[in-house]
Amino acid sequence: MNVKDLMDGNVELRVRIRVDGGTAVWGGDLSYFDLPLSVQGKSYIQFALLPDAQWFKDNYAPYISQENWTYSYFIDNLVKAGDVSHEISCDLLFPAIKLGEVESKLNLDLNAGIGDLKTLSTKLHNELMASRQLPKAGMNNAGIESQMAAAANKLGWNDKFTNAIITSSNWTVRKNELTGTIVNRTLGAVCITKDPDGKCYTQEFTFAQDYTGGGNYSGTIKFYSYGGKREIGCDKIK
Repeated sequence: MNVKDLMDGNVELRVRIRVDGGTAVWGGDLSYFDLPLSVQGKSYIQFALLPDAQWFKDNYAPYISQENWTYSYFIDNLVKAGDVSHEISCDLLFPAIKLGEVESKLNLDLNAGIGDLKTLSTKLHNELMASRQLPKAGMNNAGIESQMAAAANKLGWNDKFTNAIITSSNWTVRKNELTGTIVNRTLGAVCITKDPDGKCYTQEFTFAQDYTGGGNYSGTIKFYSYGGKREIGCDKIK
């Protein structure tokens, strides 16, 4: 089958990688290889599973710009697995529903290569972290931001949040689906935390103000929902 037909206009080929049958690297579905249109006109695919330095120099820029952690996490997993022989499974999941998963396995003998992998693991992590920035504020309100951090800290998590950035540019009014009555209004935000190991993170949240009637809302900010957590360089935290 022609790769172009299987990719169906996409240039990201999802891949599920496992080391010794363990948990898929980065959840599997979120891992992918870049597959430019220029190489899709064939009936086969070539990709670097454990690239050398020249490959990274020639091909890794798109991975950094897209914050694609596939190689970084895979190499992290190899470092944790140890300096012995490992079974690597690599399943390709094409966008077009014309072919099932292409499953393959190989044996990889690291043969005293952990030192080099640790160096590469650190390098890839640092490059991706250098490209990651704090989200831009959709609005600024010191009082609301302070309440958001306080509300997040009341959840009982181990994370201790120091401040918040409001990512929404406008409030979202939420209504009861059956009656149409206004329930509250919400804002998206990220709260910032630093763990005991010295790594910094942003945690996505949605916060709400309850509707009090007459077009008015409570002045109290409440937790509404949470989303993803992302590491960010501590040098980006003011």
